[in-house]
Amino acid sequence: AVVFVEPMDRSPEDDDLLVVSLSDQIDPDTGTELSIRLWLPETDLQGNVLAIRLWSTHSVAPLTVHHPEKLVIHGQVVGRPLNATDLGQLGLL
Repeated sequence: AVVFVEPMDRSPEDDDLLVVSLSDQIDPDTGTELSIRLWLPETDLQGNVLAIRLWSTHSVAPLTVHHPEKLVIHGQVVGRPLNATDLGQLGLL
């Protein structure tokens, strides 16, 4: 699939759909370190982040980031994912 990503000049907010690199961790949804998931960290009652959890828009289990200090946020998804049929209709395949 192809997604349109915009660099971020702010910290992620709950429910932002992001493209991230997990570094030393594999996303079971993609089979790579690259992940496209919703940002929804686990926080305490004061709003302190306890764990970074990335959620899928599908029925895949949430992903807990093992090394948050190594997480690289590439940007926020700003356009819907395109599959091969969509790309063919656009003349890109």
